[in-house]
Amino acid sequence: MTYQTITGNQKRDDWVDWLRGASVLMVIVLHAYGFAFDAYPELRSGAAGESSTLMLSIERINRSLAPLRMQLMFLLSGLFVARGLDKGIATYFSGKLRHVLYPYLIWSLLIFALREAGSVLAKAEPIAWLDLGRIAVGNVALTWFLFYLFVFLAVIPLLRRLPAPLVLATTLLGSVCLGPLLRQGADPFYYFAFFYIGTLLAGRVPALLQQAPRWIWPLSCLSLCAIVLIANLTALHGIWIGYLPLVVIALPLVIAAAIWANQQPAAQAIRYVGRNSVVFYLTHFPPFIVLAYLLPRWIHDGSLLFFALLGTGVLAPTLLCLLRTPGRLPALNLLFSAPMLARTTRPTTPLVSPYPAQDGRVAAAQGA
Repeated sequence: MTYQTITGNQKRDDWVDWLRGASVLMVIVLHAYGFAFDAYPELRSGAAGESSTLMLSIERINRSLAPLRMQLMFLLSGLFVARGLDKGIATYFSGKLRHVLYPYLIWSLLIFALREAGSVLAKAEPIAWLDLGRIAVGNVALTWFLFYLFVFLAVIPLLRRLPAPLVLATTLLGSVCLGPLLRQGADPFYYFAFFYIGTLLAGRVPALLQQAPRWIWPLSCLSLCAIVLIANLTALHGIWIGYLPLVVIALPLVIAAAIWANQQPAAQAIRYVGRNSVVFYLTHFPPFIVLAYLLPRWIHDGSLLFFALLGTGVLAPTLLCLLRTPGRLPALNLLFSAPMLARTTRPTTPLVSPYPAQDGRVAAAQGA
C-alpha cells in the first residue's frame, strides 16, 4: 500500500482530526440507531421495531465498529500527552481540569437533570437521587469517556518512566482479573491499554508506516476482517480482551486509510467534527433523549426516526460550534471549558508597560 508522505505538524494533526471526527460520527450513528429502535419501548406500536434492509445494514456496521470506536478515541487522545507535558506539569493538570474534568461534571449533571425531569413530568416517577453518586465513579452514560480519559491523563505522568512492556502487561492483567468486576459497560484497564499505546506512538506514526514491511499490510487486512467477523458472528462484548491484539495489528491499515481519506475533497467536513469533537460528542445526546420520546407520536417508521435523530445529532452540534465562535455567543464555551483564572502577581519593580492588564492576559493565554 502506498500513500503520500506526511510532513509538518499541521498535516500530521490533520489525519488525527479526520480519524477522531470519524470516530465521533460512529458514536452518533450508534446512538441514533439505539434511540430509534430501543429507547422508550412503551411508546412503540410495533412499526418502529421493524427494520428495513438499510437499517439491518447499519446495525451490522455498528456491531462491526464496536471493537474500534472508543478504542480509537482513547488511542488518539494518548498521542498528545507528551505535547501537553512539555508545557510543564502545572499547566498540564490545569488544562485537564479545565477541558476534561469540568465538561464531564457539567454534562453529567445536565444529562441527569434532563432524564430525571422527563421521568417526573412524563411518568410521574420519583427522582433517582442515588444516580448522582454514579457521577463520582464515572458510571454514567456518554460522559464516562471523559471520566476515564481524565483518570488516564492524571496517572500517565507517573508511568512514563516505567518500562512499556511492564505497564502493558500489568494493564492486561488488570483487564483480565479486575475488568469484569469493575466494568459497567466499560473496562478501564482495557481502554487504558489503547490510551497508553497512543502515548508510545506519539510523533512516530508516519515514520512507522513508511518503515513497515510489506507483509504487515495483508496481515493488518486479515486482522480487520477477523474483527468484523467475530463482532457479527459471536455475542462477545466489544471490549473482549481478544480484540486487543487484533485491533493493534489492524492499526496500520486503519491509520493509512485515514491518511488517504484525509486527502479527499470531503475530508474537511470530517476534520471539522474532529476539531470540535468534544462539542459533537457531548451535545448530540441530550436532543436524542427528548426527541426519541416525542417523535414516535408522529413518526412510526423506525428508519425515518433514525434519520431524523441522525440529522439532529449532526446539525445541533454544528450550530453550537458556529454560535460559540468569537463575536457571536462565546459564552457557550463555558459548557465545554472552565474559564481560566486570572493570574495576579505583585511586581517588585515598576511596570514599564502602560497596559499591565492586557500583558497579564497575554501571558496567561500563552501559558495555557
